Amino acid sequence: MKNKLRLIVTIITLSIFLFMTIGFAIYGEDFNIQGRVTFAGNGEVTIVSVDLVNSSNIDNPSNPEFTSDSINFNLNFTVESNSNLDDEYLAEYDITISNASFYDYAFLSTVFNPSIETTNNENLDLAYEVTGIEVGEIIPKLSSKTFRLSIYMYPKATGDYNVSGDSNVNLEGENEEPSGSIMASIPKNITLDLTNPTLREKVTVTIINTYESNQQFSFSLSNSNFKVVNSSGGNLGSITMNANSTQSYDIYIERKNVSFATNSQNTNLFFNSSDGTSSLGNIKILVTKDETLVDDQAPIISNVSATFVADNGKVNLNWAATDVSGIDHFIIEAIDSNDNVTTYTTNTNDTNYQVTGLSNGTYYFKVYGVDTKGFSGKTQATECTTSEGKCSRSTSATYTWVFTVTYNLTNITTNSSTEAIIGTTYTGIITAARNYSLRDTITVQMNGQTLTQGTGYSYSSSSGNIQVYNVSGNITITATGRSNVCLIEGTKILLANGKYKNIENITYNDLLSVWSYDSGSLTYEYPIWIEKESKTNGYQMTTFSDGSVLKTLNYHGIFSVTHNEFISVDDYDKFKVGTKVYKVENGKLKEVTIKKIETIYEEVNYYHVVSTRYYNIIADDFITTDGTVILSNLYGFDKNITWPKVRNRVISDKNNLYSYDELKDVLPYYMFIGLRAEEGKYLNNYGLDLNTFKYYLKNNQTNENMLLKVKTNKNNKRLWMVTTNYDKVLDYNKYLYEEGSYYELPRIIGVNKWYSTSENKYYKPGDRVLVNHGMHFISK
Repeated sequence: MKNKLRLIVTIITLSIFLFMTIGFAIYGEDFNIQGRVTFAGNGEVTIVSVDLVNSSNIDNPSNPEFTSDSINFNLNFTVESNSNLDDEYLAEYDITISNASFYDYAFLSTVFNPSIETTNNENLDLAYEVTGIEVGEIIPKLSSKTFRLSIYMYPKATGDYNVSGDSNVNLEGENEEPSGSIMASIPKNITLDLTNPTLREKVTVTIINTYESNQQFSFSLSNSNFKVVNSSGGNLGSITMNANSTQSYDIYIERKNVSFATNSQNTNLFFNSSDGTSSLGNIKILVTKDETLVDDQAPIISNVSATFVADNGKVNLNWAATDVSGIDHFIIEAIDSNDNVTTYTTNTNDTNYQVTGLSNGTYYFKVYGVDTKGFSGKTQATECTTSEGKCSRSTSATYTWVFTVTYNLTNITTNSSTEAIIGTTYTGIITAARNYSLRDTITVQMNGQTLTQGTGYSYSSSSGNIQVYNVSGNITITATGRSNVCLIEGTKILLANGKYKNIENITYNDLLSVWSYDSGSLTYEYPIWIEKESKTNGYQMTTFSDGSVLKTLNYHGIFSVTHNEFISVDDYDKFKVGTKVYKVENGKLKEVTIKKIETIYEEVNYYHVVSTRYYNIIADDFITTDGTVILSNLYGFDKNITWPKVRNRVISDKNNLYSYDELKDVLPYYMFIGLRAEEGKYLNNYGLDLNTFKYYLKNNQTNENMLLKVKTNKNNKRLWMVTTNYDKVLDYNKYLYEEGSYYELPRIIGVNKWYSTSENKYYKPGDRVLVNHGMHFISK
């Protein structure tokens, strides 16, 4: 039988160190990726070219610098403020490695698992893909191979971030295992003549050690009639080899004091090292036949062991075998718990074999030998136990290669596979039900352990794509779709200057025109809360008597003249054809009537903006508010949508108000003040206690998956707009004040006092006002 020589070595180990910084300025956001990829070589397998073949949204699209064993990347992705986050951000490289040695090498694996630590882990995903080369693919001697490394970046949001990351899979350095390989080879088709009187003969073995440290190794044989010795017949034992060296060793194979029933024997020479045991090939040995021996017995089998392989349906078997005439091949049977038998034939006399094609279950494995005369243990064995005999078996064990994937989904669906194969990356897609969002955090568990996003799994809230890396157990994916309370992209929001701005472009720096419940007229406020962009696959379109249209999502609030309160657009007992609602026209209230309500099924982006103090905004000229209308309707309303006097009596008693100490664990102080959260205690009258109120705030107002954060400075302090009606704002930066600082009201001739719209309070010129959120002052 011919044995093809293969030297197996991990020729590529990708090691990346990511030092990432992300900075957001007024006009954009930069993602800077700096890294080094190291290829562990043995001095003969080298990198010969690295070419950037495809890129998107990279500031510096050029070929990286490289040496024979390393590549240095310096990627800079830029996401402009008006960019689509679904745009493609990638860099693809063709990498060519050359095998200038006289040995064949098999590609075993790549290691590339970046872990990014940031101040906000939801800001981006980083992924990679290696294509053009397969695990186990042979790179022949004196040849080269080109494969592709693709690096993908998926931004999720804009904002002001400081990011640093570190992913180090390079097995070099203190307290780490050395990286490298140790391998051996022998010439092909070796025949040794150990006929009388020759006792032993030499075999030359070439060893390559690419480790940075000395390595030990030894040799063994599959045929127990022979042994490995030194030139004088002594025990060879272990051999120590210097680091980063190539050397040839002369070993000797000696026949034991036994008789042979044939003229030749065969044995496998095994190489044992820290990398494991591998066969260097078959050696034919000529011996002197003992004519008095008659071999009519099948080979004797012993020490059958089965080792699990983390590759679908595979188990590695090893055993020992002896026969007077010599062994031709082996028969293997895999028996499951239902006594189903699967049979394999090795076709060689190697005493190891990889069983494939098994399904999850409990198995044991029988091994029979067939000698060169055709005598088989399959026909001669009368029993099969774990002891030595013409049949020997392994112990029973349970093997699992395919794991279950369980989805616990609320308002979300999936038709993804419910099975995941060991060692692979599981990919699934989850889709939100109509009028629900995928944006909320999901939980992924494997083997009962919760995985970390970015390292254990990746998830795209925009596409619903989820990937679980390196499957090793049963997977449970839990996700809940969040009911959306928003306005559709393109909705016109009325600003203080009388102009309109699309809701998707509203920022914390925009002074809004809102309805004052104190004065019963328009006033001006900055946003206190803005929701991140998200997608929906359906929305409600309402047409009114004047021909105007409003597009809403789920239970967004609108003021009803008919009921003199805010009502939810999904409350069909109140929000129905014939209901009158308020619009604002030339600063005055105008009644219009609902004429038609339709559901439109199409994918669109949606947004939500809450103003300071009053919560409402003027959207397509309608007075709209947060979907939780109970907050806006807390005290009811008098004529012209004004608060009744009962509110003043309620808030004048501190016992009717929450203190910040009661809410600070779920709410930052700026929201406590700007949202009038202290008045939430009045919800007790509706049966909503403190814990319920805190649950609502935590899952909405401070939910990082929803909240678009306020811009901060280098000291991580929030920055708020503070203006007066005298200010002509051309550069926002001139009017941004650090939260917690003081603003001194200007002294202007003719101005006797200043009215704070966000506090319904008057100040004198020169007064210093504590900045807790966006503030606007009107001269009086």
